[in-house]
Amino acid sequence: MEWKKRLGMAVVGFFLLFLITGCGESESSEQTGDKGETDSEQTEETAAEEENSDYPIDDVHIITPFGAGGTMDLAAHALTKEFENITGHSLVVENMPGGAGVPPTMELINAEPDGHTLAVLPSGQLSLRPLLQDVDYTYPEDFTTIVGVGDFQMHPVVKGDAPYDTMAEMVEYFNESGEEVKVGTPGVNTFSHLFAEQLHQETGINYRHLPFEGGKKVVSAILGEQVDMGVINVSDVYQQVQNGELKILGFPSEERFENFPDVPTLKEQGIDIVGGPTFGIYGPAGLSDGIQEQLKDIFTEAMDSEDFNQFSENNNILVTKTEAEEMKEQITSNQTNLTELVELMDE
Repeated sequence: MEWKKRLGMAVVGFFLLFLITGCGESESSEQTGDKGETDSEQTEETAAEEENSDYPIDDVHIITPFGAGGTMDLAAHALTKEFENITGHSLVVENMPGGAGVPPTMELINAEPDGHTLAVLPSGQLSLRPLLQDVDYTYPEDFTTIVGVGDFQMHPVVKGDAPYDTMAEMVEYFNESGEEVKVGTPGVNTFSHLFAEQLHQETGINYRHLPFEGGKKVVSAILGEQVDMGVINVSDVYQQVQNGELKILGFPSEERFENFPDVPTLKEQGIDIVGGPTFGIYGPAGLSDGIQEQLKDIFTEAMDSEDFNQFSENNNILVTKTEAEEMKEQITSNQTNLTELVELMDE
């Protein structure tokens, strides 16, 4: 019987040893698995950091949807020198005029999201253009918003000897006479055109829209008395305003423009029109957070350069350096407001 007792104890001991060893291996396996997953996550994070730290690995191309010499073309060129100083790579400006800005916008969103193809775009390309025609893009889903650059100072301008000095006075003048205001703009369904419609909605003034090819031709039309008023960028009229040939009737902004402190805002005149087009730098959707942040920092620094300050001063651009989230909010909100206005214009 003694041998049976010893055999039983041996079996029990062996069984306990098996359990202990098995549990130890299981625990070890679990720990190894956890470590493997952690190592894998760390490897992915390290790879992403290394990819971002190597950016840019080549020249960066920035698309402008208009021809050479326009505001956005000049802005892009004004950033090139400092961009190369910061990154060691060139910022290559590519002008792609035509097609109401849609083809170059599609060129951007179809590009690889590696940070080597960007575009400088006006906000109207993202908010207004999709309301006017069918386009194969949606904002903000198809874009990576990087940073705002500046605001266009669109405003009503008349001849220097006109018998009114403010927009409110002009409205009163034409409402009393019952005449239509001939309004010149750089094109149909532009922000300038929409301003004329807003003015009609806010004040009851009647207008006839006369579109021209660009702001400079609007200036000539005002001076030649083909139109009573033009709605154009301040950069197109700065010199003529300085020498008294033209005058600005007001700014559609919350505050007075510091370059023209004597010109009241439209809100000060009792006309509730605020806002206008802006422009900024964008990439295609899918750009990594790391590269997006690097680009924001690079362009923000470049906007502090001497070249860019000279550009903004020469063209009376209000430099904003707007954060991406704020830009998204502004553009989507603007599109909501524009939708109603475009519907009124179509009636």
